[in-house]
Amino acid sequence: MLSRTHIAIGIFFAFLLLPSISHPLAFSVTLLISSLLPDIDSPISFLGKYKFFSVLQTFLHHRGVLHSLTTAVILSLVVSIIFPTLALGFFLGYAVHLIADSFTIEGIAPFWPLRGRLSWKLKTGGYTENVMLVIFIMFDILLIIRYFS
Repeated sequence: MLSRTHIAIGIFFAFLLLPSISHPLAFSVTLLISSLLPDIDSPISFLGKYKFFSVLQTFLHHRGVLHSLTTAVILSLVVSIIFPTLALGFFLGYAVHLIADSFTIEGIAPFWPLRGRLSWKLKTGGYTENVMLVIFIMFDILLIIRYFS
């Protein structure tokens, strides 16, 4: 999926859960950043386009180790040790990214380093993804209005 779709899905889950979160701003920002994080292995992604990640991109291929539940759990554990209040938002954002990408043709490697991919039929950037994007944006608007009213 494209970054814009990951952001729309991230906003949806952030505002869906905000009423029960004690640090809403930290939670939301962390969730949105981590919902983009698995794509830093791609030089054309929203975060991956920055030179800072180019060294990483020479060693990792897109939709590999960073697109795994293994990495999501390990990174979330590290975040929970260093920044406990950010751990839930981090894990949810990362996991939502993986779930969304598992619906694409390219899929994800859920249990890396074990072989096997989880995928479906959505074409990244295709018509169905764009319809999903519009639907999530509409729900985002409704949730934002509900949260602030």
